[in-house]
Amino acid sequence: MSKETETDLHRIQVIEPSVSVKDVIKEIVNSGKVEDAFYVCDLSDIVKKHEDWQKAMPRIEAYYAVKCNAHRLVLETLVAMGLGFDCASKEEIKKMLSLGVPPSKIIYAHPTKKLSHLKYAAEVGVEMMTFDNELELYKIKEIFPTAKLVLRIKYDDPMSNFPLGGKFGADPDTEVEYLLQKCRLLGLEVIGVSFHIGSGNTHTEVYQKAIIAARKVFDTGAELGYQFKLLDIGGGFSGNRGSSISEVGMAINTTIERYFPEPSIKIIAEPGQYFVISAFTLVTQIHSKKHLTGQNKNELTRIYYTDISVFNSLISGT
Repeated sequence: MSKETETDLHRIQVIEPSVSVKDVIKEIVNSGKVEDAFYVCDLSDIVKKHEDWQKAMPRIEAYYAVKCNAHRLVLETLVAMGLGFDCASKEEIKKMLSLGVPPSKIIYAHPTKKLSHLKYAAEVGVEMMTFDNELELYKIKEIFPTAKLVLRIKYDDPMSNFPLGGKFGADPDTEVEYLLQKCRLLGLEVIGVSFHIGSGNTHTEVYQKAIIAARKVFDTGAELGYQFKLLDIGGGFSGNRGSSISEVGMAINTTIERYFPEPSIKIIAEPGQYFVISAFTLVTQIHSKKHLTGQNKNELTRIYYTDISVFNSLISGT
């Protein structure tokens, strides 16, 4: 048993439904044994999120984005529920394999991969991976020519917290056909299409438009002799307390039923924050304060200091 697991087991509590997370926090604080900032994780919240996902989008298989939160207890909970996993690096792939996840349940969802990481994916048999540019194809051809490729297209929601189109994705109108022809010339297998509209998205119509754009890429692939069998609709799903997946689920389901009615096409998504953001509660303390007097002697500014910062737990306002 790893040190991480041993430590975690000593800190796991099975509590009655009547006991709240706030009650648990009070108990820990009042014990006087913890002086630094800490998180409390409600694993039942993660389980509930998966149940909600299955009800809202039964056709879409969730592949959890490991980079979002790779705590062992989180991953073990998701593995136990049978999820797939979106890995973006060698270390993430290695971690999921060590937890018993078969290579077929992992998508190497990084369009630009380090050579050493690509070699490792080939060694352990993680075949499914994304790409979005020509140079990546030459790397894959040399190192992992039997990989099952997923073409990532660019389709951003400009209002999302983190638009990703500036870094990743091939333009559906100007780049897709050329890339698919290049795959043909190199003898590489392309099995489907993916997109990611950006993290922290709240606009259901963007998912709908992106799915329609993906359908056009499927049709372009068919004209070139491909029979795609995978659609990956990425992440960006809200999981904040009080939010619901049902509205976006209804919009996505309706669009998929219209544009991807074929039951032979597998549809996956890459939710990350959706599963964990409401399960974790951060507890910190104010350890210092400073009073600043302005030019007007009657104005007083108070500055409070905590043991966390915007460079770790509070990054991007989370």
